[in-house]
Amino acid sequence: MVRPQDQALYVLQNEFGLIKIGRSRDPERRARALARRERCEIRIVAVLPGCGHLEEATHLALSEFAIAGEWFAGGVATRETVEALLESVTAWDWPFEDRPDGADHWLDQFHDRRGAEAEVRLFRRILKVYLLKELPGPLADAAVHQLSELFRCGQLPAISVRKVCSAHISLYWVRGRWLTVPPYSTDMALAKSLLPPGYLASIRMETPLEVCVAAMELRLEVLKQEVRDLSF
Repeated sequence: MVRPQDQALYVLQNEFGLIKIGRSRDPERRARALARRERCEIRIVAVLPGCGHLEEATHLALSEFAIAGEWFAGGVATRETVEALLESVTAWDWPFEDRPDGADHWLDQFHDRRGAEAEVRLFRRILKVYLLKELPGPLADAAVHQLSELFRCGQLPAISVRKVCSAHISLYWVRGRWLTVPPYSTDMALAKSLLPPGYLASIRMETPLEVCVAAMELRLEVLKQEVRDLSF
């Protein structure tokens, strides 16, 4: 793991005037990667070698100007505060003017990307921890239902696993009442209903749980593609 003090503190600015403070061993490479990811022009304003450990303190001092993530407003007040905080920089040259209208549009896209990325992380975690490691039964069914709803509407339904007559069942909350989660992981017909038409002909899956996993992995690939579409 790279220690913060072995990294440089950098100040970047995007074409809408927004300012980013971060740390990296290679600020120029970091700036190029961010420009590709964030779909805007980004230039380096200042680099302070060996000062990566100052990142958190700098963020805290700039908290009133925080916009999103490590990005801060690009107005005069922010710039003056940055210059006062990083007084070892002898000359400041801000390449872009503050453009609030353009920044607002860019920030909408920024939040869309971050939301899509968070959805992929959550989907992947549920798939890995609560489906791939489960045996057929109520817990696997609950994971399938949660993943299906996360894919469909971007939200997780409330789930409850209860013991009824010595057997466990999974329930989900909808329209003011609890309903039973379908037994996807033990019913082949239900499991197959999760797959796109013709998919079973291309791969051999012997159990309903295997079909469920395949169906959820397909959904994950769709979500990952949506992130790529938002990023390029």
